Amino acid sequence: MGVFTYTDLVEVDLGKLSTATAHWKTVVDELAKLKNDVRDTLVKKSDGARWHGINATVTKEFVHSAAKEFGDLHREALSIHSVLADAHGELVQIQKRAKSLSDEARRGSPNRSPEADPSLLVSDAGDGTVRVMEAVCTPEGTSRRTKDMMQWYADTLTGLVAHAAEVDAAVSRALKKSHGGDPYNAGHSSYTSLDQDQVPRAMKLASLGEDANDKQRAELRRLWQSLSPEARARIWAQHKGDLLAAGLLAPQMKRVAADRGAGPYDIDSPGGPVAARAPRPT
Repeated sequence: MGVFTYTDLVEVDLGKLSTATAHWKTVVDELAKLKNDVRDTLVKKSDGARWHGINATVTKEFVHSAAKEFGDLHREALSIHSVLADAHGELVQIQKRAKSLSDEARRGSPNRSPEADPSLLVSDAGDGTVRVMEAVCTPEGTSRRTKDMMQWYADTLTGLVAHAAEVDAAVSRALKKSHGGDPYNAGHSSYTSLDQDQVPRAMKLASLGEDANDKQRAELRRLWQSLSPEARARIWAQHKGDLLAAGLLAPQMKRVAADRGAGPYDIDSPGGPVAARAPRPT
């Protein structure tokens, strides 16, 4: 599989994932009925019957084995549906945020005083990162504020692409474990949400505390957004100090210079297109 990109994120049709999730919900409901029917009719009748002869034990074992298979199929379908539903909810929000920020960048703030914020162009770098540049070049050049804006949009959108890629990878792992790779034997790993895949990684990153580098802190913040309240509470209980040391609760705001004449807010960005800053090595 290739690199998950900005284009993948904004152009993917999540309606298809919604349809697949709904289909699996139907499968779950139908298998639940079959599982209950087998348990309440076939198994009870088999256990209650007076079997005689050489087939007595074999027949009962076969009935119980068949009942177990229905239960395993239902558990596997429920796991798949839970994972898809969780992923769909996550990806819809991430895609919505990416599109909203891209539109915001393109609009700029033409009515801002004393100086308008120019329209910015967002483009796909093709490697999982995002480039941002001014839509129109001006004789006076790119202001400090605009450079900061370009860098913020590039970094934030690249972070959203990374978040979507992480969700996509988590779904792939969970589906493979749910299926187990054996078409003739259902009932392997069971998932109620993506928490089960993501919590171990979040725990590992949280344990780094202040030793986490910028890339690891960013990943931890994305995972934190994905986790359920219950999962967050569990990690918080074990790693509260580490999470605070890693800056998990530090405000994530748009850091830009106030105007053209202001100095750099944080970094010195070069003129021209701005790409997301390369993360420090893990």
